[in-house]
Amino acid sequence: MFYKWLEYIQKQFSLDLRALALLRIGIGCTLIADICIRSGSILAHYTNEGVLPIDAMKSWCWNQYYFSFHAFSGNLSWQLVLFSIAFIAAVCISLGYKTRLFTFISWLLLISLQNRNSLVVQGGDDLLRLILFWGLFLPWNQRYSLDKLKHTLLPQNNSCFHIAGLGYLLLIFSVYFFSALLKDSTEWKTDGTALYYALSLDQLALPFGKLIYPHPQLLKTLTYTVYYTELIAPCLLLVPVFNPFSRSLAIMAIIFLHIGISLTIYVGLFFMIGIVTAIGLIPTPVMDKIEKRLAPVLHFISDFISAPQQNDPESSHVKKIILSVKTNFYFSLVQNSFLAFIIAFSLLWCIGALPGSHYGVSQNFRPLAHVLRLDQNWSMFAPTVLKDDGWYIYEGLTNDSTSIDINRKGKPVDYAKPACVLSYIDNDRWRKFGENYMFLQNTPVRIYFCKYLFKKWNREHPEKKIKTLNIIYMKETTQPNYKTVVPQKEILCSCSH
Repeated sequence: MFYKWLEYIQKQFSLDLRALALLRIGIGCTLIADICIRSGSILAHYTNEGVLPIDAMKSWCWNQYYFSFHAFSGNLSWQLVLFSIAFIAAVCISLGYKTRLFTFISWLLLISLQNRNSLVVQGGDDLLRLILFWGLFLPWNQRYSLDKLKHTLLPQNNSCFHIAGLGYLLLIFSVYFFSALLKDSTEWKTDGTALYYALSLDQLALPFGKLIYPHPQLLKTLTYTVYYTELIAPCLLLVPVFNPFSRSLAIMAIIFLHIGISLTIYVGLFFMIGIVTAIGLIPTPVMDKIEKRLAPVLHFISDFISAPQQNDPESSHVKKIILSVKTNFYFSLVQNSFLAFIIAFSLLWCIGALPGSHYGVSQNFRPLAHVLRLDQNWSMFAPTVLKDDGWYIYEGLTNDSTSIDINRKGKPVDYAKPACVLSYIDNDRWRKFGENYMFLQNTPVRIYFCKYLFKKWNREHPEKKIKTLNIIYMKETTQPNYKTVVPQKEILCSCSH
């Protein structure tokens, strides 16, 4: 009876090797995009000349259990070396070349990078980091990979059950289900105004978001749609009775959710990470149909990167299986026990984050989460949406006592609201930094950003140097029912010669 039950569980919660391969390729491409975006601000975000020097980071926001290769040196050359290694590793993951090794390198360097500057980290980074952790153990190199060149004996069945696959599935479940449970404010549950407040944030709203913003009933409907999608879709991933239909429906709901996010609010690569991480759950019947439609392309790729399969004699095949069992039994036992522990650990961590929860990870085990960066926070727009909105003015006083805004290429200071706040933000990393910069708990690091802007402007504009710089935040607290308020001028930091 036990074995029948175990066989049933394995069948219902198995994953498709081809879907896992698509997950691997998508994660590799996402890492490449992330590295390219971060590279544009490598000097500002990761060197001692930037917004958070190593000494300031360690004295302010450093966790004693963190590690960071990026914090070994504040020189630009060291950061370029690490970024180059990370880029090569991401390319190798995409191609499926020495996949396990380069997945480990990517995971290690991503943790190092995120630990180096937490002020530019957003929710999608947690998901990307944890997917790479499970990727260390997933068999996501057994299809569409260069690693196939080394394998003469590959599993013919595309469906497989792996405890790491269960951990991956439960991770995707946790992202959305616990995010919904954390959204316990009236804006999400009763008023339906969460999306109204989200699209009121000028640093987030995209053109399509602004287009639907004046329609309160539509926003209310979309708010409830988002909430119940996050609540119900992950549960469908775990429903065995109607698989693969329920899983396919959940994946489609998650993908459409992230497409909606990408059209309305500016969250960088978050939507891409969300879509890519759902692809690995595509069930085998659906992958069969996809592969059939794309057969010519996939066959070409497969022929290009695959070695001919060798047909070993049956006796040799049996000997290899026996030898493999003998050598790998104890290793697999230890690994699977560890992964089962991590699954329980991660679920307890998420449960412990819920309001009023009496369960959670013991304090004795929490250092493990910080060392391996298994800690996770799925409170996206939860429990409520941020109401503090506004825009920045970098007011510089030149040597001839003229006030200019160095954020607007040296134009005269104008305290009026820009037509498009987003046009003055380089990328989502800078947007997240600006969001964190205004919080009171980050006051100690404000001076470093001010000094960075001050030096950068004077270095690039010797003919129009400034002697003083004020970082001003024009705070505009969002009001209900489209009411407006007069923005308040707040000087967050000042520096001079």
